[in-house]
Amino acid sequence: MYARASWLFLVALVGAGQSPTPLEAADGLTLVASGGRRAIDARVGDGIEVELRWNGRELPSGARTRWLELVPRPEHVDLEAPSPPYRTYTNAQLGGPHHGRWIGQDVIEGDVVPLAIGTSDETRWRWTPNARELGTRWLAAEITLPDGRVVKSATDIGRGGVTTRALRVSVRADDSFLGWLGSYFRVPYVFGSTPAQSESYRGIDCADVMVAAQRRVSGRALAYTSVQGLERHAVAVSEPFVLERDGTLRDGGTDGTRVPIVLRFGVDVRPGDLLAIDYADDPEGQLPRPWDHVGAVLEDRGPEVPGRRGQPPTGRADGILGADDLVRHMGLRGLVDEPLARHGHVRLRIWRWR
Repeated sequence: MYARASWLFLVALVGAGQSPTPLEAADGLTLVASGGRRAIDARVGDGIEVELRWNGRELPSGARTRWLELVPRPEHVDLEAPSPPYRTYTNAQLGGPHHGRWIGQDVIEGDVVPLAIGTSDETRWRWTPNARELGTRWLAAEITLPDGRVVKSATDIGRGGVTTRALRVSVRADDSFLGWLGSYFRVPYVFGSTPAQSESYRGIDCADVMVAAQRRVSGRALAYTSVQGLERHAVAVSEPFVLERDGTLRDGGTDGTRVPIVLRFGVDVRPGDLLAIDYADDPEGQLPRPWDHVGAVLEDRGPEVPGRRGQPPTGRADGILGADDLVRHMGLRGLVDEPLARHGHVRLRIWRWR
């Protein structure tokens, strides 16, 4: 898991016929990438090509290549977690009276495995991602030289996440906010993530992933912040309301007379809106902040109906916000798309990017 870098590096070449441009040279190494890229940000359907070189030259004749992927684990497995009983990666205290207090950058665990996507030969790897392959991957490689020496590129995974010397490949659905948000699948959840982690896709929390995606789609240098701080970047388009255990939406009244409400898709709520979440069932006060979590409204879905011809059940859109609608958010094991009902009994508010 903590392998050292040696004399091999990855070159990203996206698009045929582009001449590589030298970026840096140190200790005999030369890193080149088309357009000066140190990472690849691609859309579904884009052709991606990566080339291997050694000391700035083509690989020696007869060298054998193993293409590798650096895979962060979704939570602690071998190491003691900083915020028990959670196995979650945390840079800050998770839960309790000191919730949110900085405790230091956590060590991310991970594995180095053979690269199992795309096609490859001894010098090049090619991949055209499809809609089921959203998210981020980190690439490395190992060659065996004709004289038997084995040379490996950087494969470190440790404090702060995957080494930035690995080649990052991030795939999004499109250039919308939700499209960019999907490029964070496979990135580990880190409570209290740092801006450097968020920008490099090495670890990110629920609020930072929303800011990171919006920074990319808007081109604005929005400040990373907590869930509460998102109100500086977005405007509230609803009053607080409650999702009851039975799936009913009710207003946020505190006099015991909460009445059912209806929030219409396309009018009161839209895909890409933010849902601020406060977990109502927290009797011991483990989550003392006004808003505990945030997700993005993904898709309007009604109650599940049987699928046709053996297909899985689906929920047809019903035009109103409800427990069956899909929300994209950073769960404790990474980015997920799941029904709002999975959050249980919660208080909610809808925010929209300014």
